[in-house]
Amino acid sequence: VRMRSSTPEMAHAAGEDWLRLAQSISATGLFDWDIGTGRIVWREDLLRISGVDAAGFPGTFEAWRRFVPPGDLAAVEARVQAALERRDPSLTLDFRIRRRDGALRRIECFVAFSYAADGTPLRGIGVNRDTTDEARTLRAFKESEARNRAVFDQAAVGIVEADLSGRWLRVNRRLAALLGYDTPEALQGRSWLELTHPDDRAAGTGQLAALREGRIGHATADKRFLARDGTAVWANATVSLVRDPETGEPSFLTSVIVDASDRRRADAARAEAEERLRLAQDAAGAGLWDLDVTTGVATCSEGYCALYGLDPSSGGHHSTEEWLAQVHREDRDRARATVAASLASGDYASEYRIVRRDGAVRWLVARGRVRFEEQRRPGRVSGREGGVTAPSGDGRFVDSWRPMTVDGAKAAPDTIFAAALAQSTCARRMHTLHITTP
Repeated sequence: VRMRSSTPEMAHAAGEDWLRLAQSISATGLFDWDIGTGRIVWREDLLRISGVDAAGFPGTFEAWRRFVPPGDLAAVEARVQAALERRDPSLTLDFRIRRRDGALRRIECFVAFSYAADGTPLRGIGVNRDTTDEARTLRAFKESEARNRAVFDQAAVGIVEADLSGRWLRVNRRLAALLGYDTPEALQGRSWLELTHPDDRAAGTGQLAALREGRIGHATADKRFLARDGTAVWANATVSLVRDPETGEPSFLTSVIVDASDRRRADAARAEAEERLRLAQDAAGAGLWDLDVTTGVATCSEGYCALYGLDPSSGGHHSTEEWLAQVHREDRDRARATVAASLASGDYASEYRIVRRDGAVRWLVARGRVRFEEQRRPGRVSGREGGVTAPSGDGRFVDSWRPMTVDGAKAAPDTIFAAALAQSTCARRMHTLHITTP
């Protein structure tokens, strides 16, 4: 819409209104300084920025000086004096003022000077802009940047930022050290595929494509990187796509890379130990179990399910009553009493008959140990049990049960079970039961 004025006076008034609006929005105010007399005229918006009205500012250079804290005043006056001596046409200043209400505000000042023919300074016309909020925002941004930079540089894991093609733009020190490089700069400009083991490149290419196309937001996988000396380094890499906050378009990739070498070695050792344990259990015909007395949650082995003729995928017995239901009816009361007595004594030793799901009757011998918590409250019971051809009748369970061995060496029941439980976050071999104690 084009605004028209019917008279020059109306046009001038409209221009003044637009100027005041612009100054108000941009937090700026105009001034006119007569350098010879020291008189200063402040426009209305500059009075507002300074927190005074026209009556509160007498319009002198000395009055202006009282608004500027001493720490800033000396530097400002020195710069103004130097500019005038050099006959500079203009000057930009940055200083603080203290308003009448005590608030400190930061001011950016631009002033244009005019001089007489002989070089005498005559006038300074300028604009003051309140940059306090901008300065706070900038300071917060710089502090945030500093924190992010510290996290990036000092993180205990590898971090990399890459463009959408997979070219590494920023690399932190931890990742450089993981791959055997002296400085992060040595890895800048390298690509994901270049630093990925050949056997893992196909999967990596597919993940990057899915990220770029927006089909996934992030991807996590174990993969092998190529170190500086050409060796493979196992790591867990989580790659995420970062989008432009305004357009929503893909902007760059960021990844957190954790050294997985120790975990991979531990997994391999655990798998090997599990296999040795399984062979030992199979050789001894034994089943292992552990009961949390407080929660009623137990863990048992495949060997346990095999003894009772249960499908390992069923999870075994889910309650004491289910277990007792398989105990021969002539042995149930004694088996129940033995369990209750063990929670007081600390040792569990029992032998009883079970009726397997296929109808076969089998004698089992069981041994276990109670681990007590505060005030001798039963916490956990761990044990093993195995099949025997006939009861011993005198409690000599070891004599009537083939000793269990691991790697050819005889091991105590609690040692065998501790080994099992140490490896049995392997839910592939151990199953969780919910058991209620009698």
